[in-house]
Amino acid sequence: MAKFGRLNGLGDIPMIEYSGYLWLSDQRSCTIVDGVYDFSKLGCNPFIVEGELYAKDGSLSVSIRWIGGSYVISKVEWSVGEGVHTERSEYLMHACDKKMGFLQAWEPKEDSLCENMMVMTPTWRAFVGFVSSKKTR
Repeated sequence: MAKFGRLNGLGDIPMIEYSGYLWLSDQRSCTIVDGVYDFSKLGCNPFIVEGELYAKDGSLSVSIRWIGGSYVISKVEWSVGEGVHTERSEYLMHACDKKMGFLQAWEPKEDSLCENMMVMTPTWRAFVGFVSSKKTR
């Protein structure tokens, strides 16, 4: 099973190679991240409005949101266990003209509203990189 957690600040994001994007408060569109990003260069302004990062080694996804004057940063450390069903989804980013890939996990949990039967429940969703626009035959 994947480990879902929160990070306290930008300094807690591991300095590894990522693929993803960051949308800074003083930009009209997002900045594509392809490699190591030095978060220590950011001060109070500009701040990151939102961002999605996926470790190039496939070990970690990081989601960054600026909400109510502070960062909400979540992470998923990858490892999918038995009984977990995953499905992939794609969304088109209008500002960067790229397709983003996400993985949604569903796990069986007992549900008192279904006579205590096991039902599949969404447990987490994480960014898994950009989707190539190349068509294959």
